[in-house]
Amino acid sequence: MTRRHIVLLLLHLILVAGALAFHLPDTTPIIRSSVQAPSAEPLEGARAFPDDLAIISADLFARAAAATPPVTVPEPLEPGFRLIGIVRLGDRVTAIVGGETSITRLGPGELTEGWRVETIGTKHAIFSRNGRVARLDLAGAAAD
Repeated sequence: MTRRHIVLLLLHLILVAGALAFHLPDTTPIIRSSVQAPSAEPLEGARAFPDDLAIISADLFARAAAATPPVTVPEPLEPGFRLIGIVRLGDRVTAIVGGETSITRLGPGELTEGWRVETIGTKHAIFSRNGRVARLDLAGAAAD
């Protein structure tokens, strides 16, 4: 018996033991897998990866993936940009904000990076995102 045959036999035994430990309920949909046995000569009287075993192993992997909780990324506490300037033209007011690579012009109610412009003052702008509120002041400006 070659080393490859022994490894295949051990893998087969592990998968069978795992299948016996978990019972598939009758309501579980059957998932056919495209997994095929390696092209090695099987041992006498042994089946190398039958279709049922492939179905069971696919179900075990699906259950493990479903049991893993999703990773949640916390909301940023402050915007990832800064207030560069405020432009007033008649009745219209615009906040100029800049990140690391871009500069954006925003009016009240407009969005950038998920942050909504709530109000624009003479030296500050107020942004909100998912219930969080952030006030950005112009650099070097005293609060108004």
